Amino acid sequence: MTIVWKSRWNTGLEAIDRQHHSIAEHINKLGAAIPSAKTAQPESHDHDADEYAHYAFLFQSLSTGEFSYVLEDLIVCLETHFDFEENLHQQTHYQLSDSHKETHDVFLSRIKKYKERFAAGEDVAEKLHRILTKWIEHHIQYDMDYAATVKQLPPSVIAEMISVENANVKVGFVRSFALFAKVLTKK
Repeated sequence: MTIVWKSRWNTGLEAIDRQHHSIAEHINKLGAAIPSAKTAQPESHDHDADEYAHYAFLFQSLSTGEFSYVLEDLIVCLETHFDFEENLHQQTHYQLSDSHKETHDVFLSRIKKYKERFAAGEDVAEKLHRILTKWIEHHIQYDMDYAATVKQLPPSVIAEMISVENANVKVGFVRSFALFAKVLTKK
């Protein structure tokens, strides 16, 4: 299932909306990278069965590696976004800051457990993608509550928050790049 952005998801906070768009794109990439247990069958029986099995294994390995990489990149994106949101909560003295942070922590822990299960060979990719696809809409709706508070801040404070967001994006990019380099050196 592909996430299609809905205008009702716009919080009116450019930095948050940009991050939510990025998370949705990452979830869509994750869906596209789900390893398929169904590899193409050979068209004729001229191929040796062992050769077919070898190519099927290689295809599955490539798909599994891609899924793992995209999932790790999504986790970095979520961590960066949650850090930014939690900073906003502190700056605005958001009343539900503690429960919102706890929700973030529990969700990240759950996603990381799925990552571990996938790495251990368990077939959880499609289930994880369904969870994330449903989760994003609920997350954005939950964010609407504090967005109204943030919009009431002076423009200079909002500008400072955006500069912090830009720094967080750079940190997230560096973390993603380091992960990519790590994956390359394993090959």
